[in-house]
Amino acid sequence: MNTNVWFVLTYGSSQAPNDWIQNRPINMQKLYYIKSGTGWYTARDGTKQKFIPERIYLFPYNYEYCFENCPDDPLDHIFFDFLSFPPLIADHPIIYRPSENDGLLELFSSFEKFYMTLPNRGTKHFKSSEVVNVERGSIEETRRIVLRFLSTMVDLLSYYIDLPFINDEMIDSTLDLIRNNYMKRLNVADMAAASGYEVNYFIKRFRSIMYQTPYAYLRSYRIMIAHQLISAGETLDSAAMKTGYSDAASLSHAIASLKIRRM
Repeated sequence: MNTNVWFVLTYGSSQAPNDWIQNRPINMQKLYYIKSGTGWYTARDGTKQKFIPERIYLFPYNYEYCFENCPDDPLDHIFFDFLSFPPLIADHPIIYRPSENDGLLELFSSFEKFYMTLPNRGTKHFKSSEVVNVERGSIEETRRIVLRFLSTMVDLLSYYIDLPFINDEMIDSTLDLIRNNYMKRLNVADMAAASGYEVNYFIKRFRSIMYQTPYAYLRSYRIMIAHQLISAGETLDSAAMKTGYSDAASLSHAIASLKIRRM
């Protein structure tokens, strides 16, 4: 399968804060390499599972995650929050133990060395559409390199183990429609018409595969883009205009509503 990592929201290499509890109000895939430390993630059945050092964890798009850190022994990890096309869908995280012979350890190590050379290190935000036709030494060039690191990691991981990428033409076309038109007026009827299915059947089928309705996906995607724009310094009004909301109040309401639903 031809996998395209096409959106990276955050990346880095660091110790997790002592009070680290991750539960973002947006859907993302997460790739972690745990170097050391103690922390936990919540499994689908509600039980707490301990992170194992020297393991790769890949959390799928639909995973309802909650991460916790041990204040006395914080996790040290390399991390990426990203989307791929097609997305990863599963009811459990994918866990892999890299070896000295599969190239993954060297790849994570090379990324970390590159990351440590960057000025003003910390959580970085960008989308892949910003990494074409860039100048040498520019921020955009850095972003392109990071995107290629992550793409290679995912491709190499999928070479060694079976990753649960969605393989469905209707889902692919709908996600592509959202990715290219999220800033416009777009509703479920439009998406159903573009897919060639009746609205109720379209919603039911989308939800059975993606674990959420088409509108919920569109809303989450818009809020993810808005989160990125605001983090990059844009105003709430500007972010609203660029993500299909009528004004800042509408965007604020959507963000608050999503947080409530995910609590």
